[in-house]
Amino acid sequence: MSDRAKKRTAQFIKSAGSYAEAITIPIPFAGQYKNVFGRKLDISSNTGLSLLLGKAVSGLRCAAMLSSQQLKSELGLLANFSRLHVPLTLLVPEGGHMYLPQLIQAGCIVFNAYSSQEQGDLLTAAQVISEKCLCPVVILADQAVEEEEAEPLASKDLLQWFGNPDDRVASPTNAQEMVLGFERRRIPVWLHMDQASLVGAQKEPSIMALEKAAQFCYDQQHYHAIIAATLRDFEELSGRSLSSYQQIGHEKAKYLIISTGLESQLVEDTSFAKILKKKKTKLIGLRQLFPIPQFTAVQERSLEQIAVLESIAD
Repeated sequence: MSDRAKKRTAQFIKSAGSYAEAITIPIPFAGQYKNVFGRKLDISSNTGLSLLLGKAVSGLRCAAMLSSQQLKSELGLLANFSRLHVPLTLLVPEGGHMYLPQLIQAGCIVFNAYSSQEQGDLLTAAQVISEKCLCPVVILADQAVEEEEAEPLASKDLLQWFGNPDDRVASPTNAQEMVLGFERRRIPVWLHMDQASLVGAQKEPSIMALEKAAQFCYDQQHYHAIIAATLRDFEELSGRSLSSYQQIGHEKAKYLIISTGLESQLVEDTSFAKILKKKKTKLIGLRQLFPIPQFTAVQERSLEQIAVLESIAD
């Protein structure tokens, strides 16, 4: 077990352990923790997502950290989180980009972290996005530059940000209102004796396809608005920028490069920005990989060519 793996696991526990009631990690880790709500944190290692699925369906806040090898074997189960409308925050510290198409197919919202601070901030924001959209949110941290330890929000801010999981909140979409009512528990309890609902039913392939299409129409079309509003609220609370993408270069560019990876050092490099402006080029680095964020740069009349750069497996 490398020191780097231990450090990244400890960072994840510190971030996710502030709000979660159950987490799973890829390596053994000793210690007892309580989240900001005073609830005991259940930590399991090398158990995959099956144990968390049962806890999440029962209304517990859950988060996971998986290696790329574990992610490969858990993609089918991750799709069940999405199908059952169960919130989950998942961090993949290395090698996750090669499974981006599968994550999108599984119905996940996907973010890219460029630094340790962004990783911590995205874990905090992603949980709220996951609870509003009722689907898994995955954070890929292949390109995260390890800096000094991330600065978390103060406990009082965390309490305000997450809210008690037992609280009843307004359903953010019409589809959720139809199923759960105008108000619902912040973390729905799908297996509830007094509020019974049908989950996980076996269906024919043709019906499953219709279910997938309906999910896009009734759920995913609301993702953009929910994500944008949540990221704005986080920026206001924390004072740290957390937009869906970063951009540098010429304002009225002829050439646009959209990249799934853009290190913070490159954004801050003034000489690189000057080169882009001289070449009449704009570079956009996506922090939100799915759904692809909405930006106006592709609508500029001056634009002549667009190129897309994405990470590929070695």
